[in-house]
Amino acid sequence: MDQSGVLLWVKAEPFLVGALQEPPPSKFSLHYLRKIATYVRTRATEGAYPHLYWPTWRHIACGKLQLAKDLAWLYFEMFDNLSVRTPEERLEWSEILSNCATEEEVEKQRSQ
Repeated sequence: MDQSGVLLWVKAEPFLVGALQEPPPSKFSLHYLRKIATYVRTRATEGAYPHLYWPTWRHIACGKLQLAKDLAWLYFEMFDNLSVRTPEERLEWSEILSNCATEEEVEKQRSQ
């Protein structure tokens, strides 16, 4: 018997631990956000502006703001979800990450 309906592919993490696992760090103030914006603009020739890519954000979040790498990725992915992408593109990205066997492979994919 063939049933028609809607199938959703959702990430379980927001339902298990909430959208953010902990409150924003104290360095997420207007002062530091201005510093981050200035930092990214000065590195425009390195491809950091107008799009903030994972390697640059990882450097800022982990190095300057002292966030854990997983929390930095959570922030990055959350704001990346606000960008316009088709469901097919998002599904393809999820499949690429799920096929990675090691943390190094995941990091390599995120950095592309």
